[in-house]
Amino acid sequence: MGTCRSFLVAVERPLHAGLSGVPGAAADAARLDAALDTAGYAKEHRVFIVDTYATLAAVESHWKKFRRSIRAGDRVVVGWLGRGHAGKGRGRFHCWDTLPDDRAGTSFAVRDWLADLHSMPVEEAVLLLAAPGIDADELTDGIDTRANLVALIAGRVDEEPLMPTEGGLWGDLIAEAIAGRNRAARDESGHVSARSIQKALDTTFPERLRRSGSPYHRQTPHLIGHAKGILRDPPRSEGGPILDAGQLRRVALRSETTTALRDLADYRKTHVIPAKAGAASRRFVQRLAASDIRKDVERVALLCRESFGHARRHLAIAIGTDGTGSLRSPDFEYAVTVELDPGDSSRLCWRREFGRFGELELARTDLFGPEFDQLAFELARPIDVASFVDRLTGAPNSDVRVVESSDGESCELTLPGIAGTIEVRRQEVVVRGRTQRATGLFDCLLAFLTRFGPIDEPPALPPKR
Repeated sequence: MGTCRSFLVAVERPLHAGLSGVPGAAADAARLDAALDTAGYAKEHRVFIVDTYATLAAVESHWKKFRRSIRAGDRVVVGWLGRGHAGKGRGRFHCWDTLPDDRAGTSFAVRDWLADLHSMPVEEAVLLLAAPGIDADELTDGIDTRANLVALIAGRVDEEPLMPTEGGLWGDLIAEAIAGRNRAARDESGHVSARSIQKALDTTFPERLRRSGSPYHRQTPHLIGHAKGILRDPPRSEGGPILDAGQLRRVALRSETTTALRDLADYRKTHVIPAKAGAASRRFVQRLAASDIRKDVERVALLCRESFGHARRHLAIAIGTDGTGSLRSPDFEYAVTVELDPGDSSRLCWRREFGRFGELELARTDLFGPEFDQLAFELARPIDVASFVDRLTGAPNSDVRVVESSDGESCELTLPGIAGTIEVRRQEVVVRGRTQRATGLFDCLLAFLTRFGPIDEPPALPPKR
């Protein structure tokens, strides 16, 4: 790959009162520029022009230099955050000094801009556009017919992007993705691309908009073009094999602990301990445990904000009426369930699960200490445990200790040098570590996969004769 280059223009407050800008455009562009810096776009290869510096003469001069600097194999990101207009089918971006009575002669032509991008010797160029007033048909005609262009658009032509002073929701999510903080915005290979970002926008943007305080605001982010539009490469991992994105989503840390029913915050001396774990008793406990469940989920949310830098608006908390609670973030999901202990109705059984990770490093974290003592890896397809055991026991000089269950539905492995046990079931692999640390549990799983490979892959077909 060549050099990573970017060109960003933002016009929030135009010179002339007769023209309006886009509130929050400067903050959004600054956030995008900072994210590109973390993604490997060096300062000397980034052009960032905002407000008073974004005159027509300055934009044209910087654009000519930028266009001449492009070499084959370079990665190019171009963004315009500011208002525009469409006249006689030819759209134009408003610069800081665009004149209200001569908008056509003092603005930047969209068609020429797209033609310059198309002529660049790059495989793909990614456009980031929050430019209300620009005709979507012109963008579609200028991008769809060119295989090397793809654009992320903040909204439809008649929609104003929601951009408070500190920046908008659309730009915030894209900056998170480019900076590598939103694991859900990566594709199966770990790349951050225009397409993977749009997929994340389709999933999370409506909810973010609803929680922004403007639930009736209309804004429809969309993508134009057929190119993939890679913006950031997969993160590098040191030591050990890497699970792909699909496999990592099937990893979950689990724990099961018990506490006394009397320890619940809402328990009162007038309450009666259930004699048995019946349906009525379960409903009683579910109501009684709601406050403790909420406290537990909020505790995890606070740890995530402090340790991973998640904003409050990116964490969705849900407390059910059935003794359950959950926390969803762009990086993982956390769930907790409280039930009466079947063997002792005076005690509660707390089951916690921390999974659907977006990144390997997050799954290996020891943030929650000894809280989790199991790691489960859900298999893509059920396996024949008996055949797997036969393969192990039939291998010469095998140093793996194997204990098969009486029903043949599972087996337990002990690997030399690994402080933990691994149970292989038809549907999943469960790791139990003596250290009760997430890092140790995950190392056990990686050691297992390194030794035995993807056991859930279908067997290869014999060659045709």
